[in-house]
Amino acid sequence: MLLAALLAIATQVPAGEGYSALGTEPFWSVSIENGRMTYESLNGPNFSVAAPAPTQIYNGRAFAADRLILSLTHASAATA
Repeated sequence: MLLAALLAIATQVPAGEGYSALGTEPFWSVSIENGRMTYESLNGPNFSVAAPAPTQIYNGRAFAADRLILSLTHASAATA
């Protein structure tokens, strides 16, 4: 069983709308749309699972499925 734990910074995932995040080193992306949570990586394996209902966590929300955990943490953008 593959368990991927990803941390993404977001302001909010509006109800009924999608969400996507990506990262580098290694290159990956995760999205939530149309009732599915999808993980893709250049090195694979890529997969999609039913999007679970979010749970409230400190300063954000978490979406926890059998093969994928996505934590969205609220943060302000850094100013230069």
